[in-house]
Amino acid sequence: MKNMMKKDKIETLIKSELFSKFCENEKGTLGVEIELPIISSKNIEMKNIQKLFRYLTTEEDFIVDCNDNEENIIRIIHKENNDKISLEYSLNTLEFSLKEDYNIYNIKNRLDNYIIKIQKFLKKFDYKLIGNGINPNYKKINRHCLKENRYLIIEKLLTENNKNNKILNEFCSYICSTQTHLTPKIEELPEVMNVFSCLEWVKSYLYANSYMNETNYKLSRDYLWEISNFEKSNTGTNNLYYSINDIVQDYKKRKMHLVQRNNNYYLVESLTIEEYFKKDRVRGKDYNNNVEYITPLETDIHDFRSYKNIELTRMGTIEIRSDCTQELDNLFEIVAFNVGILKKYKSIEELIKKYKFDTNYIERRKKFNKMSILNSDEMNFVNEVIDLIYLGLQEREYNEENLLKKSKRDEEI
Repeated sequence: MKNMMKKDKIETLIKSELFSKFCENEKGTLGVEIELPIISSKNIEMKNIQKLFRYLTTEEDFIVDCNDNEENIIRIIHKENNDKISLEYSLNTLEFSLKEDYNIYNIKNRLDNYIIKIQKFLKKFDYKLIGNGINPNYKKINRHCLKENRYLIIEKLLTENNKNNKILNEFCSYICSTQTHLTPKIEELPEVMNVFSCLEWVKSYLYANSYMNETNYKLSRDYLWEISNFEKSNTGTNNLYYSINDIVQDYKKRKMHLVQRNNNYYLVESLTIEEYFKKDRVRGKDYNNNVEYITPLETDIHDFRSYKNIELTRMGTIEIRSDCTQELDNLFEIVAFNVGILKKYKSIEELIKKYKFDTNYIERRKKFNKMSILNSDEMNFVNEVIDLIYLGLQEREYNEENLLKKSKRDEEI
């Protein structure tokens, strides 16, 4: 029997996957994921990370949440607040996935407490967490992924049949971001996402923190995602949207890359979501290159992965995922910046239109991913945006405007 899912059913599937939680979610909360490089004068060893995780699960109210294929602990979760600490893709990055709250400082205080204890523990191995959008030892580290099935198939996807320099294809092992999750109303999504897209160049100018000699970009993360096998349909700066339907149509054109069958992952031939679900069967290949012909199932949408700079999530949030991790003493400025944008998005939208910065915003982002100087219009715009963000944070009445440091330095603007 032919599968041949109809157009309207595919759209319903996307809406169910990406929009249903927006109606349920508590509005006004924010969540944060922060990836921090682990650095050392020598290679990071799994046995030492296991000692860290065992310390946190015996002394600090965490429990084991996930193991790799060799039963190594790779993710732990706090018993009370559900904060998660995990290895992200490789041994070189520790990710903190912090439970949502209304107040940035409540999240920050928890993370500060974790980092103090972890730094003290790691010191005995000559390891240290730092705040950076790239691991400065990226040329020397073991760039292989964790021995976990999803990471293994992603590594295969990124490194197989890609003509880029090998080190550039292994970027997931050494790049780090701060991902801010926000909860606008569903009807606000097109405008909010557009404002964030049009401000990406501003954040690149202020917060780019992943320079590599190989790319000559101060924000290499963008470049590495866009040249990867995840393809430009699933990476880079978003298009502008004028309706929820525009967002759905955009997602239909993004690519399916992997699916699960019987607890095994398969890379599938390069097809858009729309093409994939219209197929009777598709060719899949497992980690060991065994071929299997797969009949698309509605549940395969759960395995869809996209890495655009602004993404809808299954949790009912928009995820701002294009920001480099900042210095340890200033990790939350970029979070505050994003929260302030959401608070004042209407006023910022008017400002964008006034300066006509809703055109060429992708090219401007690329310009400021390299070294570039503001012209007078750009300088005035950036200052006015910062003022609005500062005001928006003041209006929230949590003193979060005090987190804005880099964007308020006169020498930066």
